[in-house]
Amino acid sequence: MTLYELLHKVSFDEIAPFLSKSYDAGRRCDYLKELIEKYDLAKGLNQHNSIISISASPKHPLQPQELETLQRLLYRSVSEPQFCLKADDTLGEDLRIDFAFYSM
Repeated sequence: MTLYELLHKVSFDEIAPFLSKSYDAGRRCDYLKELIEKYDLAKGLNQHNSIISISASPKHPLQPQELETLQRLLYRSVSEPQFCLKADDTLGEDLRIDFAFYSM
């Protein structure tokens, strides 16, 4: 089953969004990294019932080094995280991470 097929078969118990508020597109990932580390936001993730959605605008897409940084950070809490990359025109230079927790 693909990630997108899974999204249509589950009921979401909770979606926790985290939005960068950096006015410099070059530092937006640093801000999210700091939030995740400082507040240990990834500690509740469980590889069997969570999806990590990373959104960026098409005008300021997620850069490979940003994805690598976020994946490396989140791999500490989840051995095989399920990532979903999305485009969102409303984000401008910001990034958004949504942690979705689901049940089947």
